[in-house]
Amino acid sequence: MNKDLFMTKLKGVLNSNWFAFLIRLSFVAFLIFGERMFFGPITRSRGKADILTSIVMMMLLISVVERFSPRLIKRSLLFLTGLILVFFQLLTGLYYRFFHSVVPFDIFHQWHDFFTIGGYGSSLMSGPELIVALIVPVVLLVCILFKPVKIRPSVFIILLALLAFGWTHRINRPMNRSVKEMSSLPDYVHRQMYYWAKVGLGKSRYLQIVSNVEAAIPRNLKGYNVVKQKGILVEPETTIHKSDQKKYNVIFILMESMRAYECGFLGANPSFTPRLDKLTKNALVYENYYANGTQTVRAELASLCSVYTNPIGVPDYLVNPNLKLISLPEILGDSGYDTLWFSGYTADFHNKRMFLSKHGVKKIYDRETFPEAAQPEISWGMNDCEMFANVWDVLKEAKEPFFAQVTTLSNHVAKNVDYPTASVTPISQGSKEYIKYTQGIYYTDYAVSGFIEDVLNSKLAENTIIIAMGDHGLWNFPEDVMDSKQKLEIMFRVPLCIWGPDEIIKPGPDQTLGSQVDLAPTLLDFLNIKHRNTFLGQSLLNNDMPSTERYVVTLLGSIANIRVGDTFSISKSRLDEETHDIVNYAKADKMKSYRKESYDFLTVKGDLLRGNYITEPVNNDIKKKVYSQRVDDIVFLTSYGVYMNAYEGVGEN
Repeated sequence: MNKDLFMTKLKGVLNSNWFAFLIRLSFVAFLIFGERMFFGPITRSRGKADILTSIVMMMLLISVVERFSPRLIKRSLLFLTGLILVFFQLLTGLYYRFFHSVVPFDIFHQWHDFFTIGGYGSSLMSGPELIVALIVPVVLLVCILFKPVKIRPSVFIILLALLAFGWTHRINRPMNRSVKEMSSLPDYVHRQMYYWAKVGLGKSRYLQIVSNVEAAIPRNLKGYNVVKQKGILVEPETTIHKSDQKKYNVIFILMESMRAYECGFLGANPSFTPRLDKLTKNALVYENYYANGTQTVRAELASLCSVYTNPIGVPDYLVNPNLKLISLPEILGDSGYDTLWFSGYTADFHNKRMFLSKHGVKKIYDRETFPEAAQPEISWGMNDCEMFANVWDVLKEAKEPFFAQVTTLSNHVAKNVDYPTASVTPISQGSKEYIKYTQGIYYTDYAVSGFIEDVLNSKLAENTIIIAMGDHGLWNFPEDVMDSKQKLEIMFRVPLCIWGPDEIIKPGPDQTLGSQVDLAPTLLDFLNIKHRNTFLGQSLLNNDMPSTERYVVTLLGSIANIRVGDTFSISKSRLDEETHDIVNYAKADKMKSYRKESYDFLTVKGDLLRGNYITEPVNNDIKKKVYSQRVDDIVFLTSYGVYMNAYEGVGEN
């Protein structure tokens, strides 16, 4: 074949309609493959039908833009559509790397947060990941612009039919989906099912759980009431706060990405918290304390409102700032407290300003409110040391009693962060990301401890309770941690340390099992405040509660697990890295569920956090059924409580 003939045929191929279609298919394939690079060894994080649906949906979207957009702006719209797809797939992969769960489609509610998250996340990508997940798709996207393709009506109809089949499989078959799978679907799907279809897991199941709260929250709680079968309300015997009772200030420090695993006072060696190690000798330290979710806003909801966060999807703060909950700041405000909230970033992120202001927080201080930063920013905003200096200036002049929440920020891990304390941080064994993470923890320890020391050395120490708590973990581990069960424990176990006057806080370690939903009722017990509330947690000071009724539920995307005493449930999907058997629901008596086994229940002896443990299988079928149902009921109750705004505050009985 001569050169001219070869070039002629090559041009023919390059100008052909099918080659243009292949370029588009390659673009979509790289988006899918690039996203899944971040999923590690997992090869089936979503089902094959879901992957096919995603491919078809993106191809159809590109085809619609090409076919129906005006000629003058066709290429601009096509390029913009492609960039949005690239960014969404990148966001999904990076989100999974840190939280081990997949971003849902309704993440687009957070479009105004994308640039912050995207710029931060891109610094965490390796060279090969950057090429496969970003550069190659963008190059293919540019190639798409040079050669338009006309999709035949028959091909268009086939794509549309495949998409309809995929979404029918994903949405309209709730009888074949578990509670956890249902909770992972977008908000609008729930509303469609609730208001129109009413199939599978609808209003009747929610009301069944709510009408008998003990089925979902089987604890020794007095006073659970149903409010017109719409929600749940806890109303103690009295709502009166004694006027002559001493009122203590409360400073609640929510520490970004602080895990128990790296804390020396909880057994870490080397310790990345040397200053807290010294301070906690005079603190009450809960050694079996867990985060309920995987983001700061979810930790805030659990801690301030004592309700389990929505398992997956955009945070409640963002989509439902008017959620009908009685919060800790609201209760303290009713008891004469001034309520303040501090952050080195903007309070508009995740719609926090609106949610907090509607749930009892009177004064909000953030990067826009503080004086202009005099020191270099770290990560997303004002560095923690400078932020705490500003917080201290405010609290020294604050009206007492006050409740002040301070959220740290500098430990948002990024490769390009230079921590001032990096040179003295102990050497850790792991990836560059893990080393940077431990440097961030060390800096957080330095900043938080300096602030706590300022408070303890001031006149505020006589009547102030200080709480320091981790907000969530990251799916980031040292190189010698390979065990899936230990990884889950590291991910969710967080520190809870409390300092205060001797008459109410007794320093020392405490083995009571608890989680973030238990913080608000515990604090009210310390303050001796009784107030009607919508709390789902239980005070850690309730010594009358049997150990079999104390439990924690951790929500990792659509996967929920439970710990009761030394018994742990581990989702089989987390152990086998495969999708677990589905749960079938039947419209039987009171919508009861009939479950295929989806958990391994193990009794753990030893130190699971440090990897020095042995396990024994739980063979008691009744206990396993009770624990399994408890997890599903809590997830379902929380999901529908959030989506339908069904938590009633005060009012009609």
